[in-house]
Amino acid sequence: MRVSVFILLTFFSVLVLAGKIDIGIEAVVGSGADELFSKVWNEMEEMAPDYVELHSGTSSEYSLNFEAIFLVDDEGKYGVIWKENGRKIGSFTRSPNSPFPLRFFLIDAASIPLERAALLKLKNGDWGKFLRVTYRSSIEEYASFSPDSRYLVFSSDRNGGNRDIFMIDLKNGSMTSLRLSGSSEYFPSISPNGSTLLFQGSFTGNWGVYTIPIDGNIRKIRRLAGTRNTAAYMPNWVDEDHIVYLMDNGDGNEVYFEDITTKVSTKIDLPFKYVFSPRMCGGDLYFVGLKEADFGIYKLTKNGSISVVEDSEYNEHDMDISSDCRSMIFVSNRDGVYRLWYKDLQTGEEKVVTDFIDYDVFYPSFSPDGKVVALSVYKPGIEPDVWLVRLDVHGKAEEFHNGETPVQEGTKNNIGSIGGS
Repeated sequence: MRVSVFILLTFFSVLVLAGKIDIGIEAVVGSGADELFSKVWNEMEEMAPDYVELHSGTSSEYSLNFEAIFLVDDEGKYGVIWKENGRKIGSFTRSPNSPFPLRFFLIDAASIPLERAALLKLKNGDWGKFLRVTYRSSIEEYASFSPDSRYLVFSSDRNGGNRDIFMIDLKNGSMTSLRLSGSSEYFPSISPNGSTLLFQGSFTGNWGVYTIPIDGNIRKIRRLAGTRNTAAYMPNWVDEDHIVYLMDNGDGNEVYFEDITTKVSTKIDLPFKYVFSPRMCGGDLYFVGLKEADFGIYKLTKNGSISVVEDSEYNEHDMDISSDCRSMIFVSNRDGVYRLWYKDLQTGEEKVVTDFIDYDVFYPSFSPDGKVVALSVYKPGIEPDVWLVRLDVHGKAEEFHNGETPVQEGTKNNIGSIGGS
């Protein structure tokens, strides 16, 4: 990339004060890159959550400082480079003949300071009713918490090509990725002792169920289920030594229970052609069943009986069960939007949770203490991002500490244990 004269030296800096994160912005703008800088700036303003304020200038009081370089070469190729303490932490390029929309590039170029601000919120536990965690143009889905609440893992194609597993350390506010060549990874989850990742992968060209040590040692990847001719998918931990997953049977699919130490699996017979989201809790199997184009949530008890947990005319799916087996979250379209719902499995009480988000949400997952839900939000025109939503003890999305209507991100609330020391 050939660049002429640099006309302005700039830094991006982040300051955290009283729940706010101030981002001071200037630029290293190459000749002809003024319009690029303006477009990225405008994208940041559009995406910035309520707790972020954008400013010009830098200060020694800022807790994070980034240098950003904006470049345009003689062929019109865009480049944006981000540095922290002199080290490159992100870069994005776009050719004039790129098949991807310009806005996707602008979103990615503007995402670095906003994601760092979100990670800082997570580290400090300084976020309110909800928090948007990711800001990229890529697909970000299937988030789940580690049993000790230390990590949040999710699947994303932000590296380009196949989907990879990303891991956020909620204690130190860092994000890392696990890149496995020749596979796309879905539905990642961490084992009860925190040592192993379980996921759906595509190493054989078909879906299979795999584990890998949490340190990413690719020599220790294990295939637990699935072949080139038979897909296995949607795995979930039962305990340290057992998992449940789905496997195609040629005319639908079936639930399997497997001892991962011996790799002995047992088919669980259910009167459904298709089932999804298998979860075991307290010895009972919860699952989404499909009957005549109708999704409902059911439970297979230890004594072999099947009962309806939730089955209305609106379709219920993407279900998760709290670790104490007392609560359930699920997605349902009851007002034209796919919203997150909560159900108390003891009393049968139900409440809508994401009535303050006017976008579809999918793939919710409980935190270990049942106070936070990770999910993906699908805004029209862009790919889904990972968000967190707090719950109160009754499962309703947590009210702000000052009683204000929850319509924007960023009001401080210290309820719950996700993030912070």
